[in-house]
Amino acid sequence: MTTKKGTGIAEFDKVDAALGELNRLYTNVPDTNTKKGYDDAKAAANRLLKYRTAIEAARKKEKQPHLDRGKLIDSEAKRITLALATLEEPMKLAYKKIDEQEAELKRKRIADLQNKINDFSRIPDSIDSKSSIAISKAIEQVDDIDASGSFYELAADASKAKGLVLDRLTVMLSSAVQFEQSEKSRIKEKARADKLKVDADITDRIVFIKTAPSDAFDLSKDDIDKIILKVSSFTASLDLFGGRAQEAKDAISKSLSQLDKIKSMALEDPKKEKEEEAPLSVKPAPSVSPSLSKPSVVKPEEIELVETEIAMILTHFINKHGITYASLAVSSTQKEQVGKPPITAISVKLNF
Repeated sequence: MTTKKGTGIAEFDKVDAALGELNRLYTNVPDTNTKKGYDDAKAAANRLLKYRTAIEAARKKEKQPHLDRGKLIDSEAKRITLALATLEEPMKLAYKKIDEQEAELKRKRIADLQNKINDFSRIPDSIDSKSSIAISKAIEQVDDIDASGSFYELAADASKAKGLVLDRLTVMLSSAVQFEQSEKSRIKEKARADKLKVDADITDRIVFIKTAPSDAFDLSKDDIDKIILKVSSFTASLDLFGGRAQEAKDAISKSLSQLDKIKSMALEDPKKEKEEEAPLSVKPAPSVSPSLSKPSVVKPEEIELVETEIAMILTHFINKHGITYASLAVSSTQKEQVGKPPITAISVKLNF
């Protein structure tokens, strides 16, 4: 049989002891449809209410000293805590101020380090991407950065950023070298093409000057004057003829000389005079007795005129038919004869 220990509270122990009898009497609820059952149920409820009210009153009575003690404990704890906090707070503020200063210095130092990382990370975007010299200098600049020893807490970030920047600059350097080589070839080719064009223009001018006399054949004096005016407009300068200025000077002089001779032999209007020209009847030349004929001496100026005319005729023919030649020379020699005037022989030398 189990014996319950008492609580030490008299009223609690009294009611607790009565619970066995109360359970026996009031476990079954009577039939309240009868007057007796109704009266029994009401009397039981009132009796149990008295026990419960007594327990509540005893609880409050027994607990009150403990509540009062608790309030006292809380009050004292609050008072002591406030006194301690009054002493603690200045100490806390003092050392927290130092902590905050150190935290601010650390934040600023890390921000400065991050700015340095950002600065060298932007180097590829701040240089001429087409200059291999600029990129090479940038690679040297980044390569000299001490990412592990100068960046402290951000050493890992700095090392990673440095590697990425060097990789990017290496790719840029390769592209820049290829571009510069291509640009160098382009400039060289353009210079060659420009020189060829300049040389071609010079050649065209000299060819025009040299062929002007042949183009003047069968033209009127007015048209020849136009050609003379155009040839005269050229000056044998380096700007127009470069290294062939002397050749141009000689060609201009020779061309103007030949044009003047052609002009002196030209008709006022070849077409008109050709139309007005009456047909000539060919008559046999009168026979001249050898004993009556007198040998004539050819004058030097007449020989020179013949040479010029032959050269111009040949030049006109060659150019008109698109024949390529290197040089044309017309010369004359005189052979002495005993008792007779010298014989003048004219030779033509054409080099292809």
